[in-house]
Amino acid sequence: MSEPLPTMTLNSASVKPKGLVMLREAIENSFYKCNRSIVVYVDVDDTIMDHNDIPKMHVINALKDAKSSGCKLYLWSQGGAEYCKKYADTFGISYLFSGFLDKPDIVIDDLEVKASFIDRWIHPIQLL
Repeated sequence: MSEPLPTMTLNSASVKPKGLVMLREAIENSFYKCNRSIVVYVDVDDTIMDHNDIPKMHVINALKDAKSSGCKLYLWSQGGAEYCKKYADTFGISYLFSGFLDKPDIVIDDLEVKASFIDRWIHPIQLL
């Protein structure tokens, strides 16, 4: 499906970055379940950058790998779409993303969604 994982040398041992392996496995497992690109939503604060606005290169490199594997990436934040775009432009990674989004406050879906930033999940039947 994609190129071999990059390796790092730690104490003279060649190892594959654990997080990159985890992301690659999640992508591959999802790939076999659907007939479309895998969609990945990525947060800004404390995800692609630390609390000092310094980019987390291990995350950015993993996202580059995901993109080259055919994933469709979206950058989202409670700070809003413009906030996402600002930092993607600042770090020179806008090209990785198919879009920039606000994180949702309310989700309407037939499948329950649990996330700390979602205030409310509503099943469609509740709208009757």
